[in-house]
Amino acid sequence: MKRENWNTREKRREAERNTNQLAELLKILNHFFPDLRIQLLNVKDPRKKNYATYETDVILLERILAYIFGVSSMNEITERFNTEEALANFVLLAQRHKISSLPHGDTVNDFLEKLEPEEIEKIRNNMVKRLLKMKCFDEYKYLNKYWKVIFDGSGIYKFDKKHCEHCLTKTYNKGTEEEKTVYFHYVLECKLVVGELAISMGTEFIENPEGEFEKQDCELKAFYRLEKKVKEKYPRLPICIIVDSEYACQQVLEICKKNKWEHIIRFKEGSIPTVAKEFEELKEYGGDITIEKDGRIYRYVNDIEYKGYKVNVIEMEEPEKKYPFRIYGVEKNR
Repeated sequence: MKRENWNTREKRREAERNTNQLAELLKILNHFFPDLRIQLLNVKDPRKKNYATYETDVILLERILAYIFGVSSMNEITERFNTEEALANFVLLAQRHKISSLPHGDTVNDFLEKLEPEEIEKIRNNMVKRLLKMKCFDEYKYLNKYWKVIFDGSGIYKFDKKHCEHCLTKTYNKGTEEEKTVYFHYVLECKLVVGELAISMGTEFIENPEGEFEKQDCELKAFYRLEKKVKEKYPRLPICIIVDSEYACQQVLEICKKNKWEHIIRFKEGSIPTVAKEFEELKEYGGDITIEKDGRIYRYVNDIEYKGYKVNVIEMEEPEKKYPFRIYGVEKNR
C-alpha cells in the first residue's frame, strides 16, 4: 500500500475535526441504548428531595459526557458545560425541552459519593446485555462459541501517605535507608474482550486487612467474590476466562467447572509444578505435537492429569526471543 493511502494519526485527527461528534453520539445512543436516559432517571436517589435541584439523569449524563470528552476537573466541568452551545446540545442528549444550567462539578461529586455503586452497576450490566442481545460482537467469539473474558487487577490510586483504612501497602527496599512504603487502591476487573475493545462486566475492590499487599493472594480472594457476581448476572453466557498464572490452582479450576466456564491460564515458572514437569518430560521423549508457523514454534500436550482434571498445555516459542510463552489450555472431558 502506498504511503498516501495509509490511515495515519493526522488523517484520523482530520476525520474527527470533520465529524459532527454530537450527531454521532446521538446515533449511538438511539440505536444501542435508547432507554439509557430512563435508566439514569430511575436510579435510587440518595438525596433528600427538598435539597435536590437536578434530577438524577442530568447529573449522571453530565458525568458520562465529562468522561467521553476528557474533562477531568470539577471546575472544567462547570465552565465547559454551562455555555449556551453546551446546554443546547445537552437538551438533545437528555431529551428535555429546556435546561437553564447544569450542576456544578462539586454537586456531581457529592451526588456520586452518596449513590450506591450497585445502581451504576445495574446500568452497566443492562448495556452489556443489550450489546450481546444485538449480536454486535458475535464475530469475536472464541471457537465461534465462547466469549473471551479476562480477570485482571489494576491499580487506580497511589499515595505517599495513608489515604483511608482500606489502603493497601507495599514497602520497597526494606531494611535500608531507602525504605519506602506506598499506599494505594487496587481493583479486580472482569472485562469482555471483543477485538480491540475491553468492556467492563464487573468490578471488585481489593482490600487487604491483613497487612502488606501480596498480589496473588489479594487478587485470588477478590476473584472468588467477583466470579459469583459475574455468574449471577450472566448465568447462561458461554464464557472462556483468560487469566494470569496466579490463577493456576485447583480452586479456580473447580470454579470453572461449576460455572461451566472454559479457561485459558498463562503459565509461569512455579505454576502447578506437576503439570509443568510432565509437560517437559513428554517433550523430551517426543510425546508432544510440534507445529511451525509464521516463524513461531508451537508445542502442545493434551490431557495431562491434575487432581482429577484434564489439562492441555500449549507452548509458543519465537526464535528471536529468549523465553517461550505457555498457557494451560481448555479443559477437556467435562
